[in-house]
Amino acid sequence: MSTVDHGGHPFGDIRHRVLRIDAETENPIVPTDTAVLLLACSLLGVIAVLIGVGAAYLARRDRCSWPTALIRAAAAMAATATVAAAVTAALTSLTC
Repeated sequence: MSTVDHGGHPFGDIRHRVLRIDAETENPIVPTDTAVLLLACSLLGVIAVLIGVGAAYLARRDRCSWPTALIRAAAAMAATATVAAAVTAALTSLTC
């Protein structure tokens, strides 16, 4: 018959199995691949926003209305994200 410690959390050790934890500081160790992935995603988001702003600016210079300029900006941002996803998929298939 096993004894159960009712004072502790039953899933306390899962945190240490899911994340790699630094023994001295008790902080999770983020792998380099994850950090690079997060940095690349944030950079892509910034680039997509800049392209959308540029498309909206050019549409307004072309004397389009605000709704038309916003539609063009959204289309440019969506196209940027689509191309980035396609390039990522192609690179992933080459490296893995």
